[in-house]
Amino acid sequence: MQFIIIQTFIRCIINSMDYYQRRYNYEKSFKYPKFITLDESYTEHTDLGAINLVVQTYPIQRPEKREELLLCLHNNLNNKCIKKVYNLYEDNIDFLPECIKNNKKLVNIKIVKDPSQYIHTYVPDFNKTKGGNADIIHHYKYGGIDENTDVTVFQNNIKDRLTWNYFVDFCLNTFKDGEVVCLVNADIIVEDSPEWYEISNFLNENIALCLSRHEMDRQGNTFLDFNVFKCWSQDCWVFKKTEKMRSFKTKIDFSIGNCMGCDNAIAGIAAACNYIPMNYAFKYRIFHLDRVTKLDVKSIILTRTHDNRVIENFAILPILVVCPFLPYDQMMRLPIPQIIKIIRSNNRCGFKEYHEHLQL
Repeated sequence: MQFIIIQTFIRCIINSMDYYQRRYNYEKSFKYPKFITLDESYTEHTDLGAINLVVQTYPIQRPEKREELLLCLHNNLNNKCIKKVYNLYEDNIDFLPECIKNNKKLVNIKIVKDPSQYIHTYVPDFNKTKGGNADIIHHYKYGGIDENTDVTVFQNNIKDRLTWNYFVDFCLNTFKDGEVVCLVNADIIVEDSPEWYEISNFLNENIALCLSRHEMDRQGNTFLDFNVFKCWSQDCWVFKKTEKMRSFKTKIDFSIGNCMGCDNAIAGIAAACNYIPMNYAFKYRIFHLDRVTKLDVKSIILTRTHDNRVIENFAILPILVVCPFLPYDQMMRLPIPQIIKIIRSNNRCGFKEYHEHLQL
């Protein structure tokens, strides 16, 4: 009898649209009102939110791309929801403007790895890639790399890269239990919103947010690109720091960013560690600012700095795709096993645009 009641309830919620989906469904393009340009100063906030943002900056030669990454960091530092920004930087921070470098919310920490724990040099194994991931080989060829490339070109190619295990160790050693940790890619702006400000009240040790992105241009105009707002693409992960995070560490480490499949590996690790991975991307919005390198998705270029370990270890790493279109506000009323079942069994967006899940 209880099973029938639960099944009936599930059908009811799947047939109705999530509150936040209804709220943002028709906002095809809109101005983010709190967007600031690099020449605008910060707002002095007296009551900051609970978010500890973790990001990695890196020097980049293309001036237009460097400006985009600075805009993201600049806006995150101006976000009332964010208490501190921990920049685990790669190589140097000489390219940061003084107004950013000296911001009192910014904590700059150089990545320093223990060679016994972290791989500094990674060489792609094309023998593990030839099976179901032949496209990866072509993407490497676009970057001038194939199975005959001299391995010496890869020396120290991920020496200062932020990896998953390094992030877990950093959280365990830095934050107190109960603190909110938000990991983002460098080209992401977290929305300054009431939802994010109250994030601590939503999270617990059983919830992990794995969030797909909205898009943004350099003027702060935001929109949904349904080609990438999908179950297989996330750019932000949020947890409450507890001892439970120790279970996150994996035998196969991988880079966060510039590593195909790392999004789905993080969601899979969370599920394997008894978290509920939720792509609650309509409620907790993030904005992706990349109008330089992501304009032509057909010509993906993989270079010596790309980390292919997730692709090569799909059979070993737990992989999970998490859909942004599930009705999460209503699903939260269900028992945890039922929530996990919905996420695992009915979460593939395919190539649909805006959609609802009508059946389990």
